[in-house]
Amino acid sequence: MNEGTYGLETLKVDYHTILGYDIGYVTAESYPLFAPYRAKDKQTFSGRAPRLLSIIITTLVNTPSREWNAETRTLTIGEDFFYLANKCGLNSGGDGRTTVRDRLLMLTEIQFTDMDGNKIIPVSHTDISPDFLTVEHRRITFTEQFVRMMTRNVRQLPLKCLYPNAGSAIGIDLLVLSALYCPENHRLIIERDDLPSLLPASSQSLSTQSLLKRFKELNDSQTEWTYRMTKYSVTISPFGVYSSEDAVRLRRKNRS
Repeated sequence: MNEGTYGLETLKVDYHTILGYDIGYVTAESYPLFAPYRAKDKQTFSGRAPRLLSIIITTLVNTPSREWNAETRTLTIGEDFFYLANKCGLNSGGDGRTTVRDRLLMLTEIQFTDMDGNKIIPVSHTDISPDFLTVEHRRITFTEQFVRMMTRNVRQLPLKCLYPNAGSAIGIDLLVLSALYCPENHRLIIERDDLPSLLPASSQSLSTQSLLKRFKELNDSQTEWTYRMTKYSVTISPFGVYSSEDAVRLRRKNRS
C-alpha cells in the first residue's frame, strides 16, 4: 500500500480482479465438440454443462488466477471458478451443485484420442467425491498432455456473448466455432451438408426452422458475430462485415 496526499492510497490487487473475467478462452483441441469424450459406461460427456465447464477451466488455465497452479497443473475450485460459472450461465448453486460435481467426476473417468491418434487422459488426480455436496475447495490435477491442449492456439470468447445463449448446447457450439475459426474482417462459410459432421446435434436441431430461430437468438443477444443462412450454407461474419471477397470454408478434414 502507498499513501499519498489528499487522503488517497493505492492498494495491491490481484490481476483477475481488474480483468473481471470478461473474456473466456477456448481451444479446438480441448473443447468437447472436437475432442470426442466418452465415459467408460458409454455415456457421453455432452450437453451444455460439459461445454461450459470446458470454457471455465480453459479460461482459468490461461488467466493469472489464484486457483490455477501451473507448476503442479492443479486447479483448486474456489471463488474464481464460481464467479466464472455465473458469468458463463452455469448454475453452480442449489441443484446445480450436483450437476457440476457429477460432470467434473465424469471428466476424471474419460479418455479420448487426439488428432494424432494418441490416447489422452485429461485428469491425473482429484479429491472430488460423489459424497460431497459441493466441489468448493476441491482440487483437480490435469495431465501434462491435456494442459498442453488447453494452452495451444488459444482463442478469446467474450463471455457477454455466452451468458444469454448458455441454455443451448448448439448455441454454445456456434459461438465457439466463431471464436476459433471466423477470421477477422472475413466471412466463415459452412455448407449445410457439412453441419451434421461439425455439430453433434439432432437432425431436428439442424432443420431450417430450428437454425433460423437459433440464429435470431444469437444475433439479438450479442454484437461480436452475425449469423446468416441460405439454402445451401451458413455464414458467420464479424459484426459489421456484410460482404468480403475472401471467405473461408469450414469442414471436417476427414470428410469424404
